Formats: sequence, structure tokens, C-alpha cells
Amino acid sequence: MRNYAIQLTTTLKILIFPGRLFEGGIDHAGKIETSLMLAVNKKLVHMDRLIKPTGSITGDDANLASEIEGKNRLEKVVNQIINEIKVDY
Repeated sequence: MRNYAIQLTTTLKILIFPGRLFEGGIDHAGKIETSLMLAVNKKLVHMDRLIKPTGSITGDDANLASEIEGKNRLEKVVNQIINEIKVDY
């Protein structure tokens, strides 16, 4: 079961952050993560406070984030989870 959990966690990371690995992690506070937060709870995102990234630590420019992109990524993740559950049961 533990191996399956690790595999599923890796799969979800790839779905949410496809191929975007940076020195500081996976697109932390960048376009993808900000888009996800806009989709989940946009009141927590202060787009007016964003600055342009100065290095590779933050990943893509968070100013390019959108609620629509966040919703699309979340939908893909949920569908993948549903498919994984269907396969196992």
C-alpha cells in the first residue's frame, strides 16, 4: 500500500506540475501554484502584491496565473484520482 501511495503522489505531482522542476522546488509561488490557489480560494491570493521573479527559485511568473488554468489543472487531477480508484476497485 505504501508503494502505491508513493506512486500516486508522484503521478499527482506530474499532473499538477508537469516537468517544471526548479532549484527551490516545484514552481513554488509561480504561475501554476498561484493558478491553483486562485481556483481554490482566490481571496487568499493578492495579485496586486506580486513581483516578477528574479531567478529560477520561484519558477514561472505568477503574474501569468489565472483562475481558469487552476480549475483546469484541478479537474485533471480529480479525474486522474477517479481513474486510479476505478482501476484498483
